[in-house]
Amino acid sequence: MKIRLYCGEFAKDPPSYMEATKGMMAIVPKPRAQVYQQARSRIANKCSRFEKDDALSRHQVDELTAKLAAAGSVAAQASELASHPDKFSPEQANDLVKTIKLGGDSESLLALGDAVVTSAPAREAAFGSQATVEEAQIALQLVACSRGLDCSPSGALMTMYCANGGVCGSFFNFRDLVRRGLLTEAGSQQVDTLAQTFH
Repeated sequence: MKIRLYCGEFAKDPPSYMEATKGMMAIVPKPRAQVYQQARSRIANKCSRFEKDDALSRHQVDELTAKLAAAGSVAAQASELASHPDKFSPEQANDLVKTIKLGGDSESLLALGDAVVTSAPAREAAFGSQATVEEAQIALQLVACSRGLDCSPSGALMTMYCANGGVCGSFFNFRDLVRRGLLTEAGSQQVDTLAQTFH
């Protein structure tokens, strides 16, 4: 499932993906252009075995996620919460957050990071009322880094921030990206505090 999400944009239409990269290179500021090109190329190289006909529709992704969730995958359950928060009661969202907090792996934490964007009960269960949507998501991504996620410049998380979000630069790791590329100093300190409280 994770590789499909990572490669989804590329697999929809590889030639168009590469053309879009060329087009963006013309408008991305030069100091970041090389890093942006490297991130897009990294996705293209890792996803080169996919072709346009391999792309999954959103409905198919939802079906696959539902099957994995029913089979007990905590990461899939968190993905379902992110995609369909209305299907979860506040109690169910709270229980899932507790499960991930106690022993969730990095993939579950990333999925929960998406869930706190769409589910207020999940955000409340994770951090109370002290976190904004952005802070909650970034804090969980930092926790995922501490639980084994590759948060180096060539890792999937930083690659996606650059290739899809345009947050590119000479960052040492994801924490450095947060500090220098995403948030103010005060905001960075806040997400560090939130991440520590989630452990």
